[in-house]
Amino acid sequence: MSEMERIDQEMFFFALFLNGRPSTAVLVEVPWGGKMNVVDVLFFLRDHDILHVGWNLALMDALKYAALPALIQYWG
Repeated sequence: MSEMERIDQEMFFFALFLNGRPSTAVLVEVPWGGKMNVVDVLFFLRDHDILHVGWNLALMDALKYAALPALIQYWG
């Protein structure tokens, strides 16, 4: 299992665990301004991580640079 699959699985079970509980209604202040649901913040951070890792892989591919083993493991 790749690291991204593991993170996705943990996020999914975390969201299921919190579903319907009062803690899902908890809003947290986010650095980019405003407030968000705590589960939404976690999924946003995961998606943001995907963006950055994907960008790095795209640049490495364009520059004909071999993907780092850690990135290969991360994506599977």
